[in-house]
Amino acid sequence: MKDPIKFGQFLFLQRDFKISSDNVKFFEFVKLPKRGVAVELGAGFGLGTVMLAHRYPQTTIYAVEYQKSLYELLLKNLELNKVSNVKPVFCDLREIKKCLPSQIADVVYCNPPFWRKEFLNPSTKKGKEYIYANFEVDTTYRDFVEAALWLLKSYKRFFLMMDTPRFLEIVDFLRSKKLYPKRVKFVFPAKGKKSNVFFVESFLGKPTKELEVLPPD
Repeated sequence: MKDPIKFGQFLFLQRDFKISSDNVKFFEFVKLPKRGVAVELGAGFGLGTVMLAHRYPQTTIYAVEYQKSLYELLLKNLELNKVSNVKPVFCDLREIKKCLPSQIADVVYCNPPFWRKEFLNPSTKKGKEYIYANFEVDTTYRDFVEAALWLLKSYKRFFLMMDTPRFLEIVDFLRSKKLYPKRVKFVFPAKGKKSNVFFVESFLGKPTKELEVLPPD
């Protein structure tokens, strides 16, 4: 395995994965309670886990990951960064009811695999862990939303990162599950380019009269 790379004050082992600026912006968008419980669905190698654990040292974070190789990488990155307020959970989020109790979370956040299965090039040389983390070949955003519904307390927050072309589809699905969007941020790869990613903060069971759209960076 390669040596860990330094990112700000942190160290990460990451293998085929790279630290994306979009992911970093998403974890800056996410707000956790100063004290309480948060659940990260699809923690991967632990980028957001580590960043948010350091920002909210009094918050307990359950970091859920189901790919064994990524889970082991997550454990190593938590140790590398001396994180003590994270509880790693090796679990398929589609079976979240077997792993964590209902209504334990003040916040659930996730960055699901959002590239459609048909966008996967059959000749790609990327490994299974990368493909499963980025393409909807095994899980979809709907699986993540259903897991969040099990975990969230009423009137608490759910943070999601997805690709912008599917914005209306995502919002319609969230609202159908009584997850009502409150804040949205569209991310642009460069000036003059179309938005490729968006972040949304929703409240469970708490309809909102107005949607706050944040300005671009």
